[in-house]
Amino acid sequence: MARFIVSNRLAGKQSRNDRDASLSALNEAGTSIRRFADVLAESQLKDQGRGLIFIEADSRDVEAKRAGMSPDVIVEPEVPRTTARYFPMVSAGFFPMAAETGAAGIGATLELKIASAGGMATAALVNVVIGNTVAGGSTLLTTATDANGWAAVTYDPNTSYPVAAVIVPKAGLWSWVQSYPQNGMTIQLPELPRNGPLGWWHRLLGMASYSDQRGQGIRVGVVDTGAGPHPYLQHVQSAGAFINGGSDTAPNAANDVADHGTHVTGIIAAKPAPDSKDFGGIAAGADVYVARVYAGGGPAGQEGYAGNGDIASAIDALASTQQVDVMNLSLGGPDPSEIEADAIMTAIEAGVLVICAAGNGNGAAVIYPAAAPGAVAVSALGIQGTFPPGSLEALSVPQQADHFAASGIYAASFNNIGPQVACVGPGVGIISTVPQTGPGDPAYAAMSGTSMACPAVCASLAALLGQDRAYRKMPRNAARAQYAWTVLARGLRQLGLNSQYQGFGLVSTLP
Repeated sequence: MARFIVSNRLAGKQSRNDRDASLSALNEAGTSIRRFADVLAESQLKDQGRGLIFIEADSRDVEAKRAGMSPDVIVEPEVPRTTARYFPMVSAGFFPMAAETGAAGIGATLELKIASAGGMATAALVNVVIGNTVAGGSTLLTTATDANGWAAVTYDPNTSYPVAAVIVPKAGLWSWVQSYPQNGMTIQLPELPRNGPLGWWHRLLGMASYSDQRGQGIRVGVVDTGAGPHPYLQHVQSAGAFINGGSDTAPNAANDVADHGTHVTGIIAAKPAPDSKDFGGIAAGADVYVARVYAGGGPAGQEGYAGNGDIASAIDALASTQQVDVMNLSLGGPDPSEIEADAIMTAIEAGVLVICAAGNGNGAAVIYPAAAPGAVAVSALGIQGTFPPGSLEALSVPQQADHFAASGIYAASFNNIGPQVACVGPGVGIISTVPQTGPGDPAYAAMSGTSMACPAVCASLAALLGQDRAYRKMPRNAARAQYAWTVLARGLRQLGLNSQYQGFGLVSTLP
């Protein structure tokens, strides 16, 4: 049994009646198909719009009925989408397990203290790889530090040993990779630079100064884990939450359930306090609308997974209700989704260009929805010397000579590659906002991934479109989206890298 989604097709023609008739045909297949009553209670049938119905079915029964369905109906499995932030352990195929489960056994304990360079205990996520000398393979244990900066995992010393610890601080410090950690050791993390409002990524895009008016008049949609609270993102607006086929439009529905969406949104639109030396957004003057598609509650407070149906609903809402001009999706997975592809084409028909992260699978194929027709797939660049040796970011430096361009610029080792890659943006060691949990300095963190390159491209395009009077007068149709792509393409510059790494080149914005 698998979970399937039944949906209207909105690109071109839509028909609720065809969708309902096909659902009835599915239900005639017998007891192997049953509805999710609790989900249906939140996902009422709609006279207009996509509508989502979730069913649990045997895939053979679905395939047997598919041939007789209307082409205006989509039925497909629900597939998970993760954020496109770079975690080397996940890219290597590890599945993180909470340390409390004792998945690596008991008998020995590895205790680590995480602190700043000044010795202050810090909040961090601690990921420990435990190798098994008997069975082979490794286990990834994840836990969080306590109030004193300590974190602990257990393992069986007769069969296992700690291989590495990857430390991801909540804010203010660089991440770190510690090989063969020893029990009781203190790992001190270097502090992040605070020399904004421009960082190296702004300058790489051609920005010579920060302006909180750049991108004014352009609407940007963000589909992610949510955004805020953060004092520099108070102007960002909620488009609601889209979870399990339902929608929540409460004022705080789009608050971040992790930190990824706040970071992405800050790259686009953060408005730091004057003279704060904090980093600003690339298009801080744009109107930004955030749709949350993650429920949260994953390992150690991570975001978990989003579903393709909910992502499609979020795309629909941002395109039709908020009428955004460009949209950012820093998420995806290896499985294609017709529902997502239909939502992207529907957005294009409404004049919206959809920018997507290409993925962090170390040379694997471009993920979906970035690989879907009409999507603009973005890969990540780094610059040597912009992060400390030993940091997580240092693992992004490639070994292949053909990944390097001039001035220390390189295509990140974690990038997915392929003909779908349209362009590249800065995506290694980007310092941006994360949710603030209490009073004090605004929270900033460094993250890497095509997740970060994607909003850099999206915001750069918003900055360019904000200065384009012809674009702003165009009706909201597919020609408008095509024009936006033309504006983006005109600003791309070649770096001398293979096209499967850089696409048509590096995005640029206004000085």
